[in-house]
Amino acid sequence: MCPDESRSGVSAFHDTVLFLAYLAAGLAAATVAGWLTLGGIIFAQPAFLLRYLAVGFSGALIYVAVRTRGLLLALVMILTLLAGNILLSNSWDGRSLAEAAIWAAFAGGAYLGAALLFRVLRRFFLGKFVFMGALLATVYAAGSVAVLLLRGRPLHTGVILNPAIAGLRLGALSGFLFEVVDLVGLKLGGPGRTR
Repeated sequence: MCPDESRSGVSAFHDTVLFLAYLAAGLAAATVAGWLTLGGIIFAQPAFLLRYLAVGFSGALIYVAVRTRGLLLALVMILTLLAGNILLSNSWDGRSLAEAAIWAAFAGGAYLGAALLFRVLRRFFLGKFVFMGALLATVYAAGSVAVLLLRGRPLHTGVILNPAIAGLRLGALSGFLFEVVDLVGLKLGGPGRTR
């Protein structure tokens, strides 16, 4: 085995470990954010936990795709989030499918935007999670408004504020854990093929 083959094997292993760490970070952030938002009911009602985990998992995939492979794969991950939202829908009528599409577009777009923002702000070692929290809070509030308008319901502060708080928690926790993985990745030999 020549030195280049050995180095590429180490790089592939490093990239795999980072990929798994990002996924674990997304799932952990989703679980904690769900627990902070809904309390113990998130563990008593598996559907609630599954929705949080689906967003955390998809968000991590979108983040990793932007950081390592580029925008095209990230857009494919947003479509995967849409498919997951449709599968988790209680109903398959037009309105439910439209709501699933709205949430996939808004949440996927938020993670895509956050990953691009992290790329632009890469010189800052810590603190980008604040932007990710604010971005997801804004997007969750906007998604709530869009869904309420689709349903023809009046806009109430509480109905918009609760998802915004959930988005803030999910975004800040995801962003913080992604930053930790980024820092550990740099310490262990660089970010792989991070663009």
